[in-house]
Amino acid sequence: MIRPPLLSKNEAIGVVAPSSPFDDQVFAGGLRILEGMGFHLILAPNLRNRHGHLAGTDQERARDFTEMFIRSDVRAVMGARGGFGTLRLLEELDFRIFGQAPKPLVGFSDLTVLVNVITQRSSLITFHGPVVTSLPQSSIRSRQSLYDMLTSPEFPPLTWEKAKIVRPGLAEGRLVGGNLTTLCHLLGTPYEPDFEGAIMILEDVNEPFYRIDRMLTHLKLAGKLDQVNAVLLGDFQGCESHEAVWDRVCHLLLRPSVPIWGNMPLGHGEENYTWPIGAYARLVSEGEIHFYHEG
Repeated sequence: MIRPPLLSKNEAIGVVAPSSPFDDQVFAGGLRILEGMGFHLILAPNLRNRHGHLAGTDQERARDFTEMFIRSDVRAVMGARGGFGTLRLLEELDFRIFGQAPKPLVGFSDLTVLVNVITQRSSLITFHGPVVTSLPQSSIRSRQSLYDMLTSPEFPPLTWEKAKIVRPGLAEGRLVGGNLTTLCHLLGTPYEPDFEGAIMILEDVNEPFYRIDRMLTHLKLAGKLDQVNAVLLGDFQGCESHEAVWDRVCHLLLRPSVPIWGNMPLGHGEENYTWPIGAYARLVSEGEIHFYHEG
């Protein structure tokens, strides 16, 4: 796996909108937070375009995204917002570029598509973490996690005292996953992530439990839950019962040796830490995870 270069203060983050349009006021607040961390910001040329429910045409969004990886003055790339639309970019992108010009890519929600597929296709470690418009509501610890993950020589460990150990156990494997809805849309396509021996992270927002149940069952019937070494469940904001989600995953994962942790800091709430997709993850004790460039 390729670890992208570290980001230093006074270097530039390129901001792209590969999904939906965003609220300018919330976006400005997120930019101020990144500037407060010491980073410069370069906004993609078509960032504020509109095309129906998307932030520009597929070609405009793909061109902006690719340009940010090619530009030498951009040292990292971050999504402005999630929403909808990244799935439509996959056939517009040349994935060779991302391995040839490696740099950190950060995003979650709809950007689950890009962080997982780019890792799969180019062996570049990417980051499941905040988008610009989610930063204003993020906790101080979540913002610090983003900064530390992008600037530290070693991936900082994640210690979460609020973890709910649904099924105890320790495990290790490549980190994969993110938004449950988006992951399910990748199944059966040429862009499907490799779940074999993986540590899977899952989150979602504003989905009633019957839809969560259907998507988890889809992962099971597709054989993906039988392949993973552990499942880490984040925030399911807007779902009627987190406990129902945990119970359903327990029911679907028949192997008792596979750990299941709930209430992890990832998702659409204020606790949304930054996770290195494609890195080697090791569950070393309850609520504590270490990340490595290579296993």
